[in-house]
Amino acid sequence: MTDVYASRAELRALVGAGASTDLDTRLDWTLIAATLWVRYKVGDDVGADDADITTPGTLTVVATTAAKHAATLAAATRFWKSPEVPFGVMGMGDYGVTVKTSIPEAEALLVGQKSDFGFA
Repeated sequence: MTDVYASRAELRALVGAGASTDLDTRLDWTLIAATLWVRYKVGDDVGADDADITTPGTLTVVATTAAKHAATLAAATRFWKSPEVPFGVMGMGDYGVTVKTSIPEAEALLVGQKSDFGFA
């Protein structure tokens, strides 16, 4: 089972995915990716094993802080919409396209949530 910080229904409503179950697998993978991103950003154990990530459809929504929940939904929305819009493209210059890789709307929600600062 894979733990996530938000539900499929919440993400479906945010991205306007409709009631059809055809997109359930994509919604689940998006929630998995967003939850892992939030866990990484705050220093929680992400789990380097593929065994930690199960088949979509077997997700468990776990209790977390409001900030982590909101950041997960913000990141999931970004991941869901990324094929449609050029999020992060800042401009073009002599060296090609400049891309910003952060998710500022989600990162702002995670201030003060870091649990591991990488010190041995």
